[in-house]
Amino acid sequence: TIEKEDYSQYDEDILIGEFYYEKPIIADKFSGAVRINKYFEDSSKDFFNESSGIFSDMAFERMKGYLEDAKKNSLGDLKNSPYKYYVKTTCTYKSSEYISFRLIYVWSAGGVMDIIPKGITFNLKTGELVSFYDFLDVDEAVLKEKLKNDFSILFKDIENPLLSSENEEIFTKDNNVPYTVLSYGENISFDNLQNYADKK
Repeated sequence: TIEKEDYSQYDEDILIGEFYYEKPIIADKFSGAVRINKYFEDSSKDFFNESSGIFSDMAFERMKGYLEDAKKNSLGDLKNSPYKYYVKTTCTYKSSEYISFRLIYVWSAGGVMDIIPKGITFNLKTGELVSFYDFLDVDEAVLKEKLKNDFSILFKDIENPLLSSENEEIFTKDNNVPYTVLSYGENISFDNLQNYADKK
């Protein structure tokens, strides 16, 4: 089950601010349920209190401020293009032992839309986060080199394609979720990474 914690705002029943977090709720029959549910409950609180580090500090408070300003100056535009601050969650895999989710973080105040995907997997028996490396057999250094080579080909016409002005590292680890490629908006998901390694 996925439950929506919703703080969306409306003007005369028309959506003008799409603000929510979709939280998975794991059934009690799984021994890891309490731990997994607490993870998403805490993540939801962090998202709206903005200590999660997904967007910049106090992003939700700033978003609500932008919305109030827009309601005074461009309400018509809001009704056609609501401001967005939400997490869309989809279950991508489930077995008797593991469950995986894809979370899409979205932020937009009428201009450029930030979309940040994140994948996460739990052990249903223990409630623990599970690493990519628990499933696939690949050396970390070898994986990074393969990804570098592929992205060099993909962005062969762009100078320094594997580096951005803000991130000297092209890979980051987040809560045991494996490496994400940060380069011109491109992202390699868990599904893609399976092409680079043998299953255990």
